[in-house]
Amino acid sequence: MGIALTLLLAIGALMGWWTWATATGRIGDVLLLQRPQGSPVVLSLQPVTALLDPSHYAVGRRSQRVVVEGDPSDLQLGFDVTVQGVLEDGYVRETSHTVAEARPTKRKLGLVGLLLAGVAAAVGIRPTARGWRLSWPTS
Repeated sequence: MGIALTLLLAIGALMGWWTWATATGRIGDVLLLQRPQGSPVVLSLQPVTALLDPSHYAVGRRSQRVVVEGDPSDLQLGFDVTVQGVLEDGYVRETSHTVAEARPTKRKLGLVGLLLAGVAAAVGIRPTARGWRLSWPTS
């Protein structure tokens, strides 16, 4: 029980740090538009949030939405894309973008793996040198 609680606290602390670091711009794209003009940028696996006109679209999450100047003809709302480009005055001028078609499936598969790991930990299934062992928690 002590190891499980320690791991739970460590994961909670890391999640809290990640949330704080993203919100303050220490990691992620929160302060992207404050970089110098002409800076090369990569917006990795961002959802398309708006198709504005034939040469502009928007990507991002809650913390940051970015207008992209580029061809959105192969995009749909909700697609995950990786955009490479150059930062201009308040937007990104795209040099290329790649649609991540399998991303929703990978996200669901990751959640299934996390759920299975949680169930295994809850019932006491542990890996050992000889395979897997079921050990019931004792009080």
